Amino acid sequence: DAERLKVLDKWNHTAVEYPAGKCVHELIEAQAERTPDVIAVVFEDRAMTYRELNARANRLARALAKHGVGPDSLVGICMERSPDLLVAMLAVLKAGGGYVPLDPAFPKQRIHMMLDDSGIRTVLLGERVPEGLIPEGIETLSASGSYTGESAENPGTTAQPGHIAYMIYTSGSTGKPKGVMVEHRNVVNFFTAMDPVAGAEPAGVWLAVTSISFDISVLELLWTLSRGFRIVLLGDRPAGSIASLVSEHGVTHLQCTPSLARIVAADPAALRGLGGLRKLLLGGEAVPLSLVEQLRPWVGGEIHNMYGPTETTVWSTIHRITSAGGNVPIGRPIANTQIYVLDAYRNLVPAGNSGELYIGGDGLARGYLNHAELTAERFVDSPFAPGARLYRTGDLGRWRPDGTLECLGRVDNQVKLRG
Repeated sequence: DAERLKVLDKWNHTAVEYPAGKCVHELIEAQAERTPDVIAVVFEDRAMTYRELNARANRLARALAKHGVGPDSLVGICMERSPDLLVAMLAVLKAGGGYVPLDPAFPKQRIHMMLDDSGIRTVLLGERVPEGLIPEGIETLSASGSYTGESAENPGTTAQPGHIAYMIYTSGSTGKPKGVMVEHRNVVNFFTAMDPVAGAEPAGVWLAVTSISFDISVLELLWTLSRGFRIVLLGDRPAGSIASLVSEHGVTHLQCTPSLARIVAADPAALRGLGGLRKLLLGGEAVPLSLVEQLRPWVGGEIHNMYGPTETTVWSTIHRITSAGGNVPIGRPIANTQIYVLDAYRNLVPAGNSGELYIGGDGLARGYLNHAELTAERFVDSPFAPGARLYRTGDLGRWRPDGTLECLGRVDNQVKLRG
């Protein structure tokens, strides 16, 4: 009974209040009102204030609404990285829709598969998208257009917290791409959970290096805007340019995969530039102990290991790395999130023993678009909370005696190829 109480209650005691009645764009609109003249995003020789970003997104949102975009509509975003990318993402949310990243660098077949599967009828295009990438019959709008005929005032939200904010295609354990539908309430809860971890106050400078095709970009591009950060966008420059950008812009926050961090760590000049960081967040794959030992002497602030599937909204557990012994843990569940280590019969496994990681709480996505059977297979009823669901991660893990979690690999034989 004591063990059961520990793993069910003590280690999963994560209840925190958050603005559950708000949508993502409403939080960003409120920030734009508080700091209209603060720089929101910097890219090469361009800069955009919160006032300008919000006004441009409002005009584009009104244009999207006239093209039929509304709650739970899906809108493709196919464009290169630039300030216009943030305008496009915010405009889709303001129009009530959910954005679907369509990386213009993806093969044409992949883009067409996502368009067919999602039923997207409208795509926001960048200036350098290859001709013919978007098939005929799908309406395209320029994400960089001025839309001066539209009002720059906030359009008023038509979306509710239970509507889709974004849908990201992930292969997962099936190897076949499927769209994960993430709702506003999932993201708003995630924002609250990140405040104490990433350090919302004082607002800093965030170097955004991640494609919007990966959900960790939500922290870099949307949480930051809702908290008054300045975003420095990494464009199509090589990873080695990270060092110069960190120094040039006084970057305080950086989030990246261990693979990218390893590239940075290989450059002495880049390592010296990490001294001004308040937070270095590593996630998306296992963090090797050797990398931590290499980075620790150079990073001025905290280093965190982050873990979480797309299906549970970006990150689900976080661990501040303070010691260098043994495997690097994935830490403890974030706000309003529960983690269970279960055996094949979904019974609790005692601390120290391995089992499959199941995730519950307010971060659970709606499910997979057009894949009801797969949704039912991966999002299962919780045996611990009537009416609640758990997501089966397919990852092996175990509780340490101190209440932190370790990830031990996969339940299946899944491997990662080219990301």
